[in-house]
Amino acid sequence: MFNVKKNRAVKYVLKQECPFAKFDQTIRYKNSLFLKPKCYPAIVRINLDSYEITEFHTCIKEFENDKPQNAKFVWATATRDNFLYMASLNDSRMLIFDMDSYEFEVKSIGEYNFGFFSMCFDGEFFWLSAWKKGFIIKWEEQTGQCWEFEYYPNASSDIQALIGADLVDTGEKIFIFQRNFQDIYTLDKSSGIINKLPVSLYRNISTNKLSEVKQTGYWYARLFNKEIMAFSPYDYSLRIFDIQGNEKNIYPCKMNKEGLFDLERRTIEACYVREALPYYINEGSIGISEYIDYAINSDSYFKKEIISYEKNMSYMDGLSGANIHQRIIKSVVEERGYK
Repeated sequence: MFNVKKNRAVKYVLKQECPFAKFDQTIRYKNSLFLKPKCYPAIVRINLDSYEITEFHTCIKEFENDKPQNAKFVWATATRDNFLYMASLNDSRMLIFDMDSYEFEVKSIGEYNFGFFSMCFDGEFFWLSAWKKGFIIKWEEQTGQCWEFEYYPNASSDIQALIGADLVDTGEKIFIFQRNFQDIYTLDKSSGIINKLPVSLYRNISTNKLSEVKQTGYWYARLFNKEIMAFSPYDYSLRIFDIQGNEKNIYPCKMNKEGLFDLERRTIEACYVREALPYYINEGSIGISEYIDYAINSDSYFKKEIISYEKNMSYMDGLSGANIHQRIIKSVVEERGYK
């Protein structure tokens, strides 16, 4: 933890080892910051005044599984007054944690055989998107009553396994943004009618053919000033919709190829000149042949060595970045007499 105003840092070692994704969200409440666990077996509270750290393990024990690398919770979280709600990723249960007294309660959300990916609370009902199922569940906490809304009725089991959706509440409707598909749906909260938005952003991809599924969906969809902002990893852009579902603006969030190559060249050279730190090119985004073309035409001191790499490197094994690093280190040592 680092206090920017006081220029003070505090290090805290967690009580249990967890080499996997420990936390994926923070919740600010009064003078506390709560770390919501993904794989870590506790909710962690940080007192922002005293920097005191408290771990709450008992409330998470009921959600433990045999594989600690498996997530217990993801983004199905919401707050209501002093309560933090966390829906399980693996079954239909809800952890309700009191952020004042630190007491907790576990409630069942129907009797479903699936967990939940994301959630929103509209002041009266909780709306949850099922994990690996094309369902939205409407849950009333006081009565325990549930309503089901299905938006992928004909999807194959392979496609169902990829389903996970962000939910955005706009008042009258719930917007459903898929993580792995281009489809955007709206659920009318009064009538229960589900519609697919007529937004043709990308090529048409069938949701019944697994081989055609690409990373075309949306990550991080949120409502801001009566506009919906959704980030698309398909083309690295921020897409803005109004609350009727009309696309308004697209903002690219990526550098052009020339700018990226120039930045990478300067970064790599700076690392070698100063610290000889390893670099690993993003082989999924930039092919090794493209990297070689750029390196040959650059002013880098390893230009002549890189020419011979193309016949030796294969980006399919995922090791070309490491191999190139070792070869360049060797050439630098030999050429400049470093020891």
